[in-house]
Amino acid sequence: MIKKHLTKSFISVLILTFIGIKSLLAQDNNQNGIDSVLIQIDKLFRKNSNKALEMLDSIKVMVDKTGKGKQKFNFHLQYYKVVYYTKGEKNKALFHLHQAKKYANGFKEIALIYNKLGQYHHRGSSMLDSSMYYQIKAIENIKKHSDTYSLTHYYQDLGDLYITLGDLQKAKELMDKSLDIARKGGKRIDYGYSLHNAINVYKELKDSVRIAALEAEYIAFKEGKSTQTAVAHQNTTFIADPADKKKYLEESLEKHETDQNLTMLLTNRLLLSDQLRDEKKYAQAIKILENGLPLLNDSILLFRLNYYVKLKKLHEWSGNYKSALMYADSALVMERTLLDEKRLDAIREMEAKYHKLEQDNQILILQKQQDATNRNMYLALLGAGFIASLALGIYLLYRQKSKTNSILEQKNKQITGMLQEKDLLLREIHHRVKNNLQVVSSLLNLQSNYITDEIALEAINEGKNRVLSMALIHQNLYSDEHLTAIETKGYFNDLLDQLFESYNIDEQYITLEKDIDNFLIDVDTMIPLGLITNELISNALKHAFKDRTQGKIYFSVKDIDGNISITIKDNGIGVEPTSFAASRSFGNKMIQAFVQKMKANLQVRNDNGTEIILSVSRVSEHEKRA
Repeated sequence: MIKKHLTKSFISVLILTFIGIKSLLAQDNNQNGIDSVLIQIDKLFRKNSNKALEMLDSIKVMVDKTGKGKQKFNFHLQYYKVVYYTKGEKNKALFHLHQAKKYANGFKEIALIYNKLGQYHHRGSSMLDSSMYYQIKAIENIKKHSDTYSLTHYYQDLGDLYITLGDLQKAKELMDKSLDIARKGGKRIDYGYSLHNAINVYKELKDSVRIAALEAEYIAFKEGKSTQTAVAHQNTTFIADPADKKKYLEESLEKHETDQNLTMLLTNRLLLSDQLRDEKKYAQAIKILENGLPLLNDSILLFRLNYYVKLKKLHEWSGNYKSALMYADSALVMERTLLDEKRLDAIREMEAKYHKLEQDNQILILQKQQDATNRNMYLALLGAGFIASLALGIYLLYRQKSKTNSILEQKNKQITGMLQEKDLLLREIHHRVKNNLQVVSSLLNLQSNYITDEIALEAINEGKNRVLSMALIHQNLYSDEHLTAIETKGYFNDLLDQLFESYNIDEQYITLEKDIDNFLIDVDTMIPLGLITNELISNALKHAFKDRTQGKIYFSVKDIDGNISITIKDNGIGVEPTSFAASRSFGNKMIQAFVQKMKANLQVRNDNGTEIILSVSRVSEHEKRA
């Protein structure tokens, strides 16, 4: 009996082992299959975007279930390339770019995402402040990775942005940096890119000496051992003979029409129109550009603006002022496009769609409940004698229920998609507010360099710290999962670190003890709490330890019976409660105003130093009214 039992156990173990091995092999095959498809898509997406999109959709479920972080990163990055560069679907492209950011691992991948976001906001949305922010973040991250080679591309992209801003001197510095890196190593094709971009900037600056030197460098570059030269559409910069240049561009244009490379095709049309313009063949130049207009889309706004400006000038030189005026108006409208207002309109539109979908869902649920009630009553009346009719009724009910559930599932998917896009746009708004506050802080910082009066300089620095405390709030809102509330621990830790750094505090002389409970506070409450904390800690750092070599500050945030309690205590020279209340400084007036507005309780004690306790309800006035 025992032997028989052992035999069964042994067989069970073998079966389970076989199943486990089979599962592992299947998982490995899935992962290898994902990598293989992603490699194919990377080669295919510019030639056949529809096929590339089909392949991405075919592996989506597999990526979600078994894909590793790196595979999910590459999947969303490839999705971004397909829908942005070939389809022009900006919102979907931006969504997948942010999805890829979630799976970015290490400084190099994070830098790549920042660079792509910078390119998107430069060429796709013309939000140049956001583009500048992301391009600088890309360079900062890639420097942490010590990847000097990638800086070749990132310096070029930032240089392109400065060209759009009209700062050619800054663009020249960045293009020179890119070229210096390309000379030292990397791919030969990137050397050609760098030469092309550098010579274009120096042509704008009309620096003939530097242009001649770069052209001589290109001759040496072209005579190198490798037969590969600069990128096809760009090495025309170095072709001196106009006939050769025109022939080369026409051949390149034909090639890119065949391989359906949209970006290269539009660029070649621009270059060929410039060549025909130099030959005073305005009609042919106009035809080349106007034939390219149907290819333009909203994902490449800079191309469209460039086309309109060039067509306006060509029609002027041809004497066709009516057409020139039309293209001038188109260019002007594009330059004045207020994308921020469009984003707000998009949020309102999505909210309206969300409410409509919610109403539709309620109608479907009520209809489903009513149908079920009617059918149950009908079945009860028929009685036991109508077994066949009862079976038919049950069958019909099942079909109706399945159909209704299918509709509800589809509506729920639409609602989920709308909410994801709404969250993304809200995060973008918080991010732009944070960027603008950081710009204000930077301007105050620059202004402080020209102020000699110590009182005015102190006021400027205090204003800068107040602005940064608000910027931290918006930074937390767009980077965390919560869009209307902020975690206390992360925010107050960042605020205290920022203040100690701002006042150049050496922790050997002034130590900081923190006791912060982690919970959520709504934005309406957190903004005044952050500003009050900023003022009180600043006062302690500036005044509490005068003529003392050692000091200690204690800071705590607690949730006590639904109230927020903030305690700030130091062992400094102390301040009398009456003196604190009577102070007419701007900071003290601001504290008193916020305390009154929040209906908070502020206590000041003087016992071997100053202790200040602020207590306020966690429920904001906005929530009370609701």
